[in-house]
Amino acid sequence: MRARKLIGRILWFIQLITTVIFYYELYISGMVVNGYLYAVLAILAVALLFTAIFMFLFIKKKPYFVGMIMALLMSIVCGAGFYYLHGAISTLMNISDSNIKVTGYGVYVDVDDEAENIEDAADYTFGIVAAQDRDNTDQIIDQIEAELDAEINVETYSDMYEVTDAVLSQEIDSMIINAAYIAVLEDTDGYEELASEIKAIAEYKVETSTAAEEIDEEDGIFTVFISGIDVTGDISTTSRSDVNILAVINRNTHQVLLVSTPRDYYVTTSVSYGQKDKLTHAGLYGVDCSMETLSMLYDTDVDYYFRVNFTGFEEIIDALGGIDVYSDIAFTSWTKGLYFSQGINHMNGEYALEFARERHAFASGDNQRGINQMKIIEAVIDTATSTAILNDYSSLMSALSESFETSMPYSLISDMVQDQLDNGGTWDVQKVSVTGTGSKATTYSAPSQYAYVMIPDEESVAAAQAYIDQVYNNEVIDVEADSEEDTDTEE
Repeated sequence: MRARKLIGRILWFIQLITTVIFYYELYISGMVVNGYLYAVLAILAVALLFTAIFMFLFIKKKPYFVGMIMALLMSIVCGAGFYYLHGAISTLMNISDSNIKVTGYGVYVDVDDEAENIEDAADYTFGIVAAQDRDNTDQIIDQIEAELDAEINVETYSDMYEVTDAVLSQEIDSMIINAAYIAVLEDTDGYEELASEIKAIAEYKVETSTAAEEIDEEDGIFTVFISGIDVTGDISTTSRSDVNILAVINRNTHQVLLVSTPRDYYVTTSVSYGQKDKLTHAGLYGVDCSMETLSMLYDTDVDYYFRVNFTGFEEIIDALGGIDVYSDIAFTSWTKGLYFSQGINHMNGEYALEFARERHAFASGDNQRGINQMKIIEAVIDTATSTAILNDYSSLMSALSESFETSMPYSLISDMVQDQLDNGGTWDVQKVSVTGTGSKATTYSAPSQYAYVMIPDEESVAAAQAYIDQVYNNEVIDVEADSEEDTDTEE
């Protein structure tokens, strides 16, 4: 009898503790509306009451064993619920409110140079770019001098090409350069084999805050910059942005306007002092520079960013169980030879990434790539807002913890999840692409080299601006219908 009482009390106490912990985690998550919270609380309380009655009042009878089983099951359910919910909340908090920019730098020498580390290069002359990214470069110089406990010899050059040429010609011994510049150099004629011609003998990082002012979301409308960066590894690392899409979200009308801007768009960036540069190069100076540049282009506020790298992109799609995407034409990708039929294609992460990156297979090149990228985003939205996914978002979140980051606050994300769970419904995704004409020009990031750029078509930019304004004015837009109307008018 005493043994049964003791076992009953222990089991009930375990059930009580796991119930309290689980409910508290559910409460602080902010993702469950009060009505559901009260219902869950009532169920948990009733379960505690019944197990107490069965185990304390019917010690000698069969209900005692029913109470034992019930207490064990409720403890397991609440414990597992806490485990998965806590993991999801922790992941969301880690990836949201992200306001740290990590810029990687390398000290590079000729591949045949005998130096293997920074100590071996103590007497070298280090080339740097004179103006671009100078504050961060000076910080790296300070780090090197502190490490060597001596001043180093520094030679300045006008841009990344001149300093690289100086190293390759052995005019200087080494260079200190933003690591993201290497990919830019390799995209230029004559520098395709650069990675095999130089080596890094030291690597450094500079962390800076990109904290933005608090955004007032009471009107239910805000804009997110969706950036796809061309690197793997640390998602916070500055890099060129190959995907540049603004998502204008109106929670009142349940519409999302996606505005795609080609990576080579020839625009004034927020750091180029009025000079023109490729839009993709803005990412070299941080995600905040890309946001500010697009804000200037479309004369609108860009409130938050969402960044994903190539590795993270595949993991997102796979975590969703794949997505269904409509392809306008049948094509085979150039890099991996993957085939896409005209019509609906079910894609895993590998196929979705190839679909989003391909441009060589299309006559319109980067314009079609932008359209396909928006199709991918639309498919992700459709899949991610389904009830089944939202109810199991913990597994999705755990797969994404190292794959993407956003400056959207946790409170906004949890509120939107709660709203979707409570009210359901689909989101109407509208898509707009701005266009332009290919040309050759020098850029702010590479003033000594002519590179391919896309001169903006001002009419398409103005049209995109008009749609953005309409969304902010709570107007329901229909881009496809407007396009058909314009075509009929022209005919």
